[in-house]
Amino acid sequence: MKTKKYWILLVVVGVFAFQLLWAAKPKLVPDKPTEPEAWDAVLKPRSPMVGLKGVTVTIATDDTLKKLGLHTDTLKTDVELKLRLAGIRVIAEEDRVWSMRPYLIVSLIVVEGTEFVPSAFYIELLLQEKVQLARSLNTTVIATTWSSRGWLGVAGKTVFVNSVRKRLKDQVDQFLNDYLAANPKDQEKTTLSERLKMKKQEKKQGKNSIYD
Repeated sequence: MKTKKYWILLVVVGVFAFQLLWAAKPKLVPDKPTEPEAWDAVLKPRSPMVGLKGVTVTIATDDTLKKLGLHTDTLKTDVELKLRLAGIRVIAEEDRVWSMRPYLIVSLIVVEGTEFVPSAFYIELLLQEKVQLARSLNTTVIATTWSSRGWLGVAGKTVFVNSVRKRLKDQVDQFLNDYLAANPKDQEKTTLSERLKMKKQEKKQGKNSIYD
């Protein structure tokens, strides 16, 4: 009987101690935000793509890609066309006005195969831009603020080019979906005439276009 009372007392003391510790813990979020926006800011952090005005497209790879018949200019054109069709401004590298430009980097690693072994590739998109450190607002660094779910694949020589371009399309679609979710109004800015104009440019690439 004494043992039972001992365990009951121990449980009561434990619960009481837990409540004291819980009440004394640091507050990570406000109990009662004074404004509805304050609560939304805590529970729904803003996407890093909110307010993104445009990007400069860069292809990061090596000469192996060219040996397999695919040029970086082709990939860059593929990406830029899809961005423009979605109403996202493409900033030229030489445009000095955009000194704080964000970079949309196509990271592509290729391992050339042999006659009997297909080539392997890993493709990923990275959005990199200048950011300020929260601990030091005077410090600005280049950081990756968004990345796609990369793709690791293999392909023989006859289908390598189309395989890479199609997988790149999937990566860009991920970027566009997240961008439009963060900037829903920007989707309305792309007029029908602009879309038709971009579509004509796309068709000029010929039958090998992956967006037809």
